[in-house]
Amino acid sequence: MSEQLVTPENVTTKDGKINLLDLNRQQMREFLKI
Repeated sequence: MSEQLVTPENVTTKDGKINLLDLNRQQMREFLKI
């Protein structure tokens, strides 16, 4: 269960901000591919 959706409440983690940016980029790429 290491993969968790980055939520506003979860952003306070160590690399929350970086993870959030990377997550958004990945989601955008996947969304555009579909």
